Order: sequence, then C-alpha cells, then structure tokens
Amino acid sequence: MPTVLQLVGCERPFIGYGTSLFDTNSRHFAVNYISGIYQLIEGDYDLQFNGEKPIALYNYRKDSLLKKNLLDALPDTASLLANRLKAIIQGYEQNLDQNTLYVKHRVK
Repeated sequence: MPTVLQLVGCERPFIGYGTSLFDTNSRHFAVNYISGIYQLIEGDYDLQFNGEKPIALYNYRKDSLLKKNLLDALPDTASLLANRLKAIIQGYEQNLDQNTLYVKHRVK
C-alpha cells in the first residue's frame, strides 16, 4: 500500500504496514495475512507465522518457489523476524481495538 499511495501522489499521512519501495531511507518490509497465515517479507527472507509460532522461513531471492524451509537452519533469523512480526500484529490489534487505524486530521 505505501508504494501504491506514493505512485498516485498521496501526500496525506496514513497508517500502513510496510514501506514504499521508492523510500530509500527505510528498511523495506511488507506484512500480509492470507488463509490464516501471517507473512513478513524483509531483506532476503519470507517468514510465515501461524499466530502462535513461525512455521516457515524462506530465502525468497534464492528460492522463489519457496521449496526449502530454512526455519531450523536459521533459528536466529527466524526469531528476529518473528519478534518483529509479533510486534506489528500487537500494534495492529491494539489500533483496531481502540479504533485508531486512521490519522486524525486537525481542523484549521
């Protein structure tokens, strides 16, 4: 979403879970939720998380078909990404619960 909003020229503040591909100052990542699985894509890795624990870790740049699960081979990477994803999920759920998934605009 941040990339699309930048492409269409949106200059208003927004809440998005990810970064624009054109933002050279940000650590690029994307988060999605499909069929009960959360996915965090950051750097070379794609972490899949079932809401309780990581279930897969792939180096999507070297393994575009996601055939080689690296979860056991790279436990530190999996743990780091899982903690980031848990924090994002927690923040999202808190904003959803408090109805704050929007940017409040000041009236002039």
